[in-house]
Amino acid sequence: MTASAQQPIGKLLTRLAAALALVSALVPTAVFVLHVRASISEQLNESLRFQAGLLEEFIATQPEQWDLVSDRMRSLLERHASPLDRYRVLDLDGTVLIESATEIDRPALSRSRPLHAFGQPVGRLIMDRSIGGELLNGLPLLAGSLLVAWLIWNPLRRVPLRALASAEAALAARDQYQRALLDNFPFMVWLKDTDSRFLTVNASFAATFGQASPASLVGRTDLDITTPALAEAYRADDRAVLASGQTKRVEEQIESGGQRRWFETYKSPVSVDGRLLGTVGYARDITERRRAADALRESEERFRRILDNVDSIALQGYLSDGTTRFWNPASEKLYGYSAEEAIGRNLLDLIIPPEMRDGVRRAIAEMCRSGIAIPPGELSLMRKDGSRVAVFSSHVLVEIPGRAAEMFCIDVDLTERNRAAAELEQHRHHLEELVHSRTAELADAKAAAEAANRAKSTFLANMSHEIRTPMNAIIGLTHVLQQDLTQPRQRAQLSKVSEAAQHLLGIINDILDLSKIEAGRLLLDDSDFSLRQVIDHTLSMLADRSRAKGLQLHREIDPLIPARLRGDPLRLGQILLNFVSNALKFSESGRISVRAQVIELTRSSTCLRLEVEDRGIGISSEQQARLFQPFSQADQSTTRRYGGTGLGLAICKRLAAMMGGQTGVISEPGQGSLFWATVRLGRVANDTPEEFPSPGAPSIGTGASAARILAGRHRGTRLLLAEDDVLSQEVTRELLQAVGLKVDVVGDGQQAVERLRAVATTIGDDYALVLMDMQMPVVDGLAASRAIRLLPGRASLPIVALTASAFDEDRQRCLAAGMNDHLAKPVTPVRLYEMLLRWLPVPAESATSHTRGRWQAQGMAETRTAPRGTGGPDPAAGLQVADGDRSRLAQVLTELESLLAEDDTRAGDLWCESAALIEAQLGPLAHRLGNEIDSFDFARALETLRRARPAG
Repeated sequence: MTASAQQPIGKLLTRLAAALALVSALVPTAVFVLHVRASISEQLNESLRFQAGLLEEFIATQPEQWDLVSDRMRSLLERHASPLDRYRVLDLDGTVLIESATEIDRPALSRSRPLHAFGQPVGRLIMDRSIGGELLNGLPLLAGSLLVAWLIWNPLRRVPLRALASAEAALAARDQYQRALLDNFPFMVWLKDTDSRFLTVNASFAATFGQASPASLVGRTDLDITTPALAEAYRADDRAVLASGQTKRVEEQIESGGQRRWFETYKSPVSVDGRLLGTVGYARDITERRRAADALRESEERFRRILDNVDSIALQGYLSDGTTRFWNPASEKLYGYSAEEAIGRNLLDLIIPPEMRDGVRRAIAEMCRSGIAIPPGELSLMRKDGSRVAVFSSHVLVEIPGRAAEMFCIDVDLTERNRAAAELEQHRHHLEELVHSRTAELADAKAAAEAANRAKSTFLANMSHEIRTPMNAIIGLTHVLQQDLTQPRQRAQLSKVSEAAQHLLGIINDILDLSKIEAGRLLLDDSDFSLRQVIDHTLSMLADRSRAKGLQLHREIDPLIPARLRGDPLRLGQILLNFVSNALKFSESGRISVRAQVIELTRSSTCLRLEVEDRGIGISSEQQARLFQPFSQADQSTTRRYGGTGLGLAICKRLAAMMGGQTGVISEPGQGSLFWATVRLGRVANDTPEEFPSPGAPSIGTGASAARILAGRHRGTRLLLAEDDVLSQEVTRELLQAVGLKVDVVGDGQQAVERLRAVATTIGDDYALVLMDMQMPVVDGLAASRAIRLLPGRASLPIVALTASAFDEDRQRCLAAGMNDHLAKPVTPVRLYEMLLRWLPVPAESATSHTRGRWQAQGMAETRTAPRGTGGPDPAAGLQVADGDRSRLAQVLTELESLLAEDDTRAGDLWCESAALIEAQLGPLAHRLGNEIDSFDFARALETLRRARPAG
């Protein structure tokens, strides 16, 4: 027997011996172990069923003894328990009520059974039993099995298989290299026998024909992977190659992925030792090349037809030496030479007058040298009959790599124009004065329009600055008073003042946004964001309004929308906020649905459709035509009844257009409305799922959270405020001192520079951040910031502009002057605290001891949120806060309990919106509930709320 024949036999014997030894060693032991386990499991289940029945009967007869863990129940279990078993009785919370003293050795089996009383679960019975002793009885059996396995394996393991393994490894390596070579070849490769059956193919071939793997095609034919017609054509090519013995190249269609594509195919015969084995071939996809060639031919044909059919444009193509290469029919008509007469002759001899030829030669040489076309202009050129014709001539230089440069001359006949100009010249003197007069009027009108535009911009800037400064005081002082007042009615009234101020601020922002859009100065942000978070944030801001009107907010998000998108989330949220606010305004009942759908999804971008549907008053078709115009609403009665400036939808329309989309509405009176907008957003490379803050990370999603973190991390930190308005000084100082910050105030930029220079030379607490107004006497904020950056050690000091100048160019001026950020007035406490958290350096103590900072923040939260002036719940005060709406009191607590049970982060938003109402309802437990919600401990917060509700 040859060595090649011995190799598979030896390999087979080795495998049989190993398998037999393994079976002999493991099967008896495994059978024994399974038998022991099944037997004990059956006994344990029967004992568990019996004991559970006794306990349930005891609980049914004496339910008062269950929670007291009576001795009778313990003696009942011990009387009927096996000495080999260990039992435990647990209540629903997992607390161990009764546990036997029996110790169980491992390994052991454990079984449990729920306990019921009157059909309701009240606890669980768990029983354990050791199986170690029974398993030890199987050790002799295991030893005997191992001995038998050794007696089987030892005589056969000495078979000389090392050479066989080496040969097989070499063969496998060679096959692997060959397969890797085939699979990494960029084209399709295949090998067929003389009957056109596949012997091998590469991965590209299998993928092209939609096969699972190259191996799945071995032994099959073309009829198995394509249509009968194409299969027969491929087989005919194979027969022709085998018959001729020559390589054949063809361009053929191949069915791939449900469509036919063009491939350039090479097929050659394969023979070994003079014996013909079959054919080998490879093919590459040339579909795009053929399409490009077809498109080029179509383009050339279209271009040629245009040039041939345009009578008014004469086109000539020529080389650098003047030899004519192209002459269209318009040139024949203009100059009198046919294409046969002109092509091949020198263009200068045809149409260039003798006195111009030297200059034209130099111009052509300069154009070829510099690559810059001859400037266009009027020329007087020659016809075939020697007459002159006035033309407007321009040149184009076409340079193709590897070919000589070619010029094209484009001539337009000016004969008719010059004739008309001559006629007009006769009237020119009479019209000259009128033209001068009209020109002066237009210049005056232009100057007036530019002056009006400048005045408008100046007015808007001054109006914004003058309104935002007192509004900063209104919003800031309202916040301070809300923290100090304890009477729910007064706090509710202040909340309404704050809402009115925010409404006025929204109107101002709408006017400024519209002005920026009309002036082309509104720039969209380009950042990564989550559409789901934008929608949730929008709905959370309007949740209180919807609950007050008894409306339901419902969102539907297409699962095909990528988790991360790229665009301007603020402006996208502004569109949604306008749509949903209008739906709330014009609806009295029902549900408001917010939908996001994918219209188009590509590798780099996605087109979305956002919809907001309500069941409100509806809009007629005549009114819909005016909706998206500035300062327009459905009609005047709508404005009187519901309010509004009519700017919101106009801004939405223009923002959507800036995002590559549109807006519209579908509505019928009395049936509700559906407002929609389409936007095109970018996709984020390496898209990852949405990220949510971890429970241990501090959140600054609400003003209360930001204030707590600020007080915990930076209490006692020293800040410098540069502000000339006395009222703004007071408001900002109150807001900063409320979170434990130290504030020094100066009245102009020069004082700020001197104060920082003086502090830098003394020993003591330095300033950690500067809040700088822009418009101040003596030295403004911009000049002061530039001067501060020149002071020693002040290059990295955070400087934040706190100013009523809210335009984008104002922000850019601040950044250019060396400031780190820009905060426009009026400043809400939330935005101020979040801005400080962004730029204040984290103290080393806070970075190394997160727990301590967290407890400090919670301590401050307890001081601030604990109900003042009362020792318990005050339902009357709660009713007063809710404006007498008793259903509102219960609705807030019910919704908060539902959000906490679902582990929904919007519970934090609801807490911040309704803190005063919840405090009045729950009493002293309210501050504990708030701390647990802010720390994302929703399970404990749910327990606190449920414990406190009966008392409230």
